[in-house]
Amino acid sequence: MNNLVILVGLLCLGLTSATKCGPLQRLKVKQQWAKAYGVGHERLELGIALWKSIFAQDPESRSIFTRVHGDDVRHPAFEAHIARVFNGFDRIISSLTDEDVLQAQLAHLKAQHIKLGISAHHFKLMRTGLSYVLPAQLGRCFDKEAWGSCWDEVIYPGIKSL
Repeated sequence: MNNLVILVGLLCLGLTSATKCGPLQRLKVKQQWAKAYGVGHERLELGIALWKSIFAQDPESRSIFTRVHGDDVRHPAFEAHIARVFNGFDRIISSLTDEDVLQAQLAHLKAQHIKLGISAHHFKLMRTGLSYVLPAQLGRCFDKEAWGSCWDEVIYPGIKSL
């Protein structure tokens, strides 16, 4: 009987590892996001670091954010924008293990990005920015493969607009 339990467990592990953004990767991304996102002022600092990274990659992308004073990441209007973006991102990450809720969240954000004209290029900037700021927050615990596969297979396809 013990051998059967071990065999079933190994088969389950094999099945989840065959899926790049499988249940284990989704749980890891959720756990790592919760740690990196933190609470209170930590969230704003993470957001400022992310947007500085995005603007360093492509200074012209600031022009999309003129309405919220994208020329100054410490402007209250831009800080509010950071909070809105992270609120949406937090909802996506938090629902990675609940497919129905996840799909509803992705559809909602996709509709918003279509209205705003956010391109694939901008999503790539965000992915790259996250690949810089999250390891800075998480250290060696950051799972680059889990984040990359969940972004590429689930998050990006669900919210891309153009």
